Amino acid sequence: FFPLSLCWCIIVVPEYIRLIILRLGRLRKGAKGPGLVFHLPCIDDVQSVDMRTDVYKVWPQDVLTKDSVTITVNAVIYYCIYDAIDSIIQVDNVNEATLMIAKVTLRNIVGSKTLNVLLTSRQALSREILQAVAEITARWGVRMERVDLMDIILPPSLERSLASEAEAVREARAKIILAEGELKASKALKEASDVMAQNKITLQLRHLQILSSIAAERRVRIIYPIPMEIMEPFLGA
Repeated sequence: FFPLSLCWCIIVVPEYIRLIILRLGRLRKGAKGPGLVFHLPCIDDVQSVDMRTDVYKVWPQDVLTKDSVTITVNAVIYYCIYDAIDSIIQVDNVNEATLMIAKVTLRNIVGSKTLNVLLTSRQALSREILQAVAEITARWGVRMERVDLMDIILPPSLERSLASEAEAVREARAKIILAEGELKASKALKEASDVMAQNKITLQLRHLQILSSIAAERRVRIIYPIPMEIMEPFLGA
């Protein structure tokens, strides 16, 4: 009977698990494992703690931003337990507590930002949430590794308004660019006209160049009158 009873007193603990043993309600020194751990089934309360990184998804939350816009946000958190004793002694349910504090912090921080900040500074917002949650969960033996905002869902009416606003901004920018191009073109034409005004033959040569380009692009027959100024040297002879 005695050798058989030893099977109930020995636990094989994997590498990623730590055991916290409370003997008659008092904590035994240090976390146990990995390997073989001896305990007394009748008087020991054994709690196992998983030391691996855990992932939790914060389900979509409806949040009112600082500028009174209702949005829906969700996130994912990555954390692990680095102190098995604190995760058992300091908090009732470490996983549930970590998830709940992440939800509350997400709502508080998102609610203190404007919509423009949320849409343009998502990474900075994730870091701020990570630091705020890490300060609280550190005394529970929890190390926050990463917090990422997954989606920021806007109401359909607001999406249409933002799309119209963005389209109007693009059209205004296009008109400004077109106006600047016309201004530069007019300056260039003025400079060219000043140069051509100094020599009449230059203007005629420009006409001939335009006709040559038209004839090269299209098969057309062009009848072009020859200015009499070109014939004056021959008529004088």
